[in-house]
Amino acid sequence: MKSLSFLFSIIFLSFLLIQCGGNPEAEGDDFYAQGKYKQALSKYLEVKKNQPQNSIIDEKIALAYMQYGNEMFEKRSSLTSFVGNFEKAQEYIHPDEAGPDFKKEYSKTLYKLAVAYNTTKPDNEIQKEQYFSSTLENLEKALEYDPQNTEAEALLSEIKSANFQKMYDKGMEFYKQAKKEKTNGDLYLSAEFYLKRAVSFDPLNEEAKKQLSLIRKETLSIANPHSDFPYVVAAMQYRGPHLFIAFTGFNNIGEDM
Repeated sequence: MKSLSFLFSIIFLSFLLIQCGGNPEAEGDDFYAQGKYKQALSKYLEVKKNQPQNSIIDEKIALAYMQYGNEMFEKRSSLTSFVGNFEKAQEYIHPDEAGPDFKKEYSKTLYKLAVAYNTTKPDNEIQKEQYFSSTLENLEKALEYDPQNTEAEALLSEIKSANFQKMYDKGMEFYKQAKKEKTNGDLYLSAEFYLKRAVSFDPLNEEAKKQLSLIRKETLSIANPHSDFPYVVAAMQYRGPHLFIAFTGFNNIGEDM
């Protein structure tokens, strides 16, 4: 009888051990629901090792990374940590396979990342432009994943309204300087950059569109070194009723095309 009781005890303990360690995904879900994103991530990555093709686990890993990054930003104002975890999450995001629930959550996180960029004080003018561009990029992407994201839409609209005149004035300053120096193509490219942004902020502003059109005539022959494959109009010539245009392109990324 003692041996039978001992056997039942062993079976019961084994059952408890299996229950405690047998479902890391469920444990990860519990941690995630409690806001313990680092612990949730650990459990999800454990599942990923045994189920490398599980797209649902990929989505959970991505969200856990992003939520953990946002948590670090809220606690320590660490934009670097937020961005670092966000970049790790990208490995597990498959846009063509993403479900509607994931898209909504991803859109919310993109909005939070945009807010982080928008509220973090830059160290210099170069970083200021980088943060501003990243704010716009993440808000636009948030609306791509969820057009009903009202917070992202409101912030993007507010930023565009507040910055249209700044972008327009900056573009015009570069344009005036470019016309004075004449041979400095970078000034024309800078003017085009800011006026294009101004037009994107207020597509109905006729004056901004007019000035952008004038600048484009100047930049048609100026290669943008920041583009992957800039191409320009190197020359034009009429021969009778025909117009011949010579285009020149530059492969800045070094990959076969």
